[in-house]
Amino acid sequence: MGGHMPNVPQGSGSSPIIMVVVTANNLPAVAYIHTNSVVAKLAEIEASGGKRLAEPMSISGMATFGYFQDSSESRMGLIGP
Repeated sequence: MGGHMPNVPQGSGSSPIIMVVVTANNLPAVAYIHTNSVVAKLAEIEASGGKRLAEPMSISGMATFGYFQDSSESRMGLIGP
């Protein structure tokens, strides 16, 4: 089983949550939050007490991804252009 990558919404700057379920190798599901700048949002999260889990990764023609842990230790992802 696996998940799929839905089309990333383009819009007026709102940040909808996109759920991508990953079940391969017993990995947990990850909630991805859309943002217009993954790099800027990771910096904002770190300034607010969150922790960057990895450097942003870009997939040419698809999206940029970033992963973080918030102050309650929940792990989530960011996705953007």
